[in-house]
Amino acid sequence: MTGRRAAVLVTFWLLFNGGVLSLVYLGAENISEQRFGFGDFANTVDIGQGIFEWTLFALLMLMLLIVPAQAAGASMSLLTAAIFLVARGHDEPNPLQPTLHHPVPLAGKTVLVNGAAGGVGHFAVQIVKWKGARVIAVGSGKQQALLRDLGADEVIDYETTAAETVVRDVDLVIDAVGGPAAARFLPVIKRGGALFLVFPLGFAAAEEAQRRGVMVSTTQVRSSGAQLAEIARLLDDGTIRVVIGSQFPLAEAGNAHERAAQGGSQGKIVLKVA
Repeated sequence: MTGRRAAVLVTFWLLFNGGVLSLVYLGAENISEQRFGFGDFANTVDIGQGIFEWTLFALLMLMLLIVPAQAAGASMSLLTAAIFLVARGHDEPNPLQPTLHHPVPLAGKTVLVNGAAGGVGHFAVQIVKWKGARVIAVGSGKQQALLRDLGADEVIDYETTAAETVVRDVDLVIDAVGGPAAARFLPVIKRGGALFLVFPLGFAAAEEAQRRGVMVSTTQVRSSGAQLAEIARLLDDGTIRVVIGSQFPLAEAGNAHERAAQGGSQGKIVLKVA
């Protein structure tokens, strides 16, 4: 670490879920100017505006007395859901498609959330409900009660029922699982509706979507100070809550990776460092 080593409180929370690793670093003096290494996890990196905003978010979480695991669990996944569903939060070129992503109005609409009990999905369910839409949540049998508790109006157990065989004429599908299988939701969406792919790699049904009049969109998540502040307020007043499915100490990081790789996780998987 260059500059004066003046951290008064350093708390590291590592969050792993589906290959996404988040880190919250708190307490360094002159943090916007600091350079630091993440131990053995990465080479020395510059703290730019993005990490500075994540740090402000983490500090705000602490001021609001939200426990660190919940703050870590909320940061990347809740911001992802908000960017897809509420406001893009930036105008940077989209590396995943030619056009910028545009969230759609949700009030009075019907929205299907696939992967609804997972890290991004369980936040998507809550945001969609908060915005006044009817929510159809797709999850496993053991997740049914949780999804109802989060606000889902209808829950489909994917272990017994293929959602695309029983649902029609929804306005929006947000697929937090994504990949090639996401194309199966196109017949579910009414003409003029949309399919939002959190993980778009492998999707190859653009022509079918165009024939059906369905907009397919994805985006890259970037930090936004304004959005992070709004997220903090939603967590503080109970509008949105964080579901922590499991926590692992750093020494059991391998077990955390294995659990994430199994799929079907409920809420966030948090890796705690001291």
